[in-house]
Amino acid sequence: MQSQNIDPYSSSSDLDPFDDLEGGCYRQGNLLIIPRNMAGRVPCDTCIKCGRPAVRVLRRSLYWYPPALIVLVVPCLIIFLIVVLIVQKKMRISVGLCEQHLAVRKRMTGAAWGIFITAVAAGFGFAYAPGSHAGMALLTVGGLVLVSLITASIGSRYPVSAKHISDVDAEVKGAGEGYLKQLPKR
Repeated sequence: MQSQNIDPYSSSSDLDPFDDLEGGCYRQGNLLIIPRNMAGRVPCDTCIKCGRPAVRVLRRSLYWYPPALIVLVVPCLIIFLIVVLIVQKKMRISVGLCEQHLAVRKRMTGAAWGIFITAVAAGFGFAYAPGSHAGMALLTVGGLVLVSLITASIGSRYPVSAKHISDVDAEVKGAGEGYLKQLPKR
């Protein structure tokens, strides 16, 4: 087979992301493997969760760091954050979502905002309530803000997240079977 020269300045439509012979995206079990040179050209005309036609394309930044770094959280959170910022790998991709999965994402985002607004309202309520205890107010508001951050974190990982990112490719989890069936296996 004849080798094709790839122009790095070409548009994404010039390359077929499903073309395994040119080093395109492929599946490995339930993982989507995206070569680094294809990061901006992930097939996004179908929903990444189910394979139906996409109605919206989202740009996602995938981050990955070695899981062993979690042991740094216990001694010092600041050291953990600094080390993660230094060693993390990042890849930007675009993914498509159908109407149904876009609605799920919107519900998760709405829930996070709702909990956060409730936390702020509770803070004002406790602050101006007669005979309120500042410690209880801080504990309640802090807990609600924490829950909203956790909800937002889970929502931001939707629809996909990185299992591993190397200098060569990224292993992405969360892609649905309907989407993965379109890709070649390796």
